[in-house]
Amino acid sequence: MAFKSGNAQGTKAHDLMTQALGSALEAPGSRTTILQAPAPLCNQPVDVEKGTYFVWELCELNFRQELLSLDMHLTHPDLSAKEEDVINFRLGCQEQIMGLFSDGSLVPSTSTSTNRLALGTWPERFKALKSFRDMMRAWNIPLSFVAKGHLGPLGSEVSLKMEAALAAHYAQTFFDVFGWPPLLPHL
Repeated sequence: MAFKSGNAQGTKAHDLMTQALGSALEAPGSRTTILQAPAPLCNQPVDVEKGTYFVWELCELNFRQELLSLDMHLTHPDLSAKEEDVINFRLGCQEQIMGLFSDGSLVPSTSTSTNRLALGTWPERFKALKSFRDMMRAWNIPLSFVAKGHLGPLGSEVSLKMEAALAAHYAQTFFDVFGWPPLLPHL
């Protein structure tokens, strides 16, 4: 794995990412790097707040689309279903994913950039995590024992470990299906 730097904050973020992605980074050709901030253009300082928001928005948009793609790949309507039933099944899957986000959309909006799955406090992201887990239960890949555990609204250590197990399950499943690690807006 190509990386380690003296930047303590960057190293910590890198370590969290590699922990969440599990064996996805052990595949041939996989590597991780942390990019340094670009030099200011035209002697203008980089607006860190705008840059952070822009990166978040790209990661969030990519996460929503990748989650939809993975769910469509792993859930299937009944083979004998009529075309209308297949369309309704797919719409139901899409609505379930949109329900994970407070804006109810597959495209993130500025006003809700810190809602649901991306919230920093446990009680506020608890319901979204329950929906996320319920969605993954419908996949043909079983959840780990830890990911099936109790998800309490108080954010106990067990619940936080279960959240990490859900993120790891999503990341590993995504890699197993598509062959590259997913972008995760929130770890």
